[in-house]
Amino acid sequence: MQQKFESTRQSFHSRSGESAVLYSLPALAKKYPNVSRLPVSLRIVLESVLCNCDGRRVTAAHVAQLANWQAEAPKPQSGRRRLATPAATNPTSTSASDSGSGTAATTSPGRTASAYNAPL
Repeated sequence: MQQKFESTRQSFHSRSGESAVLYSLPALAKKYPNVSRLPVSLRIVLESVLCNCDGRRVTAAHVAQLANWQAEAPKPQSGRRRLATPAATNPTSTSASDSGSGTAATTSPGRTASAYNAPL
């Protein structure tokens, strides 16, 4: 079955001379203008959905639904967003594993072993 979004399919040659195919989001944006306003993470998902659109498991409706996605929350006016940090269960140590090995990872007082607390 020919894919519905065949017009977005583009061939190219890599530096090594191999042929490859990609599905162009700028070409898809001609039909769905909101694509250019999607966050990068959703563009990556959209490219995968577009590539896997077979009309059965992934349909043209799925592509259209994601291509027309709009955030419901307004963007912040100014300032930097604050990331949520997980609650510390014990500020001096955390379990290294759930396997019951009895080992523990220690941290300095007031810090957890979480990567979420690392400075940006």
